[in-house]
Amino acid sequence: MEGNNFNPNNQQNNNTLQNGDVSYNQNAGYNQYQGYNQNGMYNQGYTYNQPYIEARLKHSGLGIASFVMSLVLIFGYFIIFAASASLALNEDTTEGQFAVIGLGVIFLMILSVVALILGIVGTALKNRKKGFAIAGLIINSLSLLAMIAVIAIGIVNNNRISGL
Repeated sequence: MEGNNFNPNNQQNNNTLQNGDVSYNQNAGYNQYQGYNQNGMYNQGYTYNQPYIEARLKHSGLGIASFVMSLVLIFGYFIIFAASASLALNEDTTEGQFAVIGLGVIFLMILSVVALILGIVGTALKNRKKGFAIAGLIINSLSLLAMIAVIAIGIVNNNRISGL
């Protein structure tokens, strides 16, 4: 068979490549292949070259939720620290005000654990971008560890002051 290259517009094409006994047209949308394939079978026919389009990965919704929750938690921890510092400097504070601060800390720690779990699940999802999930996971774990350290320091200092 002379002229192994199929040209749909019957135009002269000088960009024909020969590769062993397989010839193909580099510019045309349709290529004729002729020769032996990897299985040892003889091929003769036409194929259409479609460009490889990489599928764009979506962001993990759980990862975004973990990241947003970590930012909200940092803001909440800042408010709790500011409120507890102002209460510590004020002589007219009641135990109820400190109880509200303690409940706020417990609430934020529970939210931090939930955000940490969302970050872990967000990093485990396949075919999703993991940037927000990893960022949320890191921020949540560091903020949770920092809050646990602050509570431990407070307990140790309270016991030392009380003489226990």
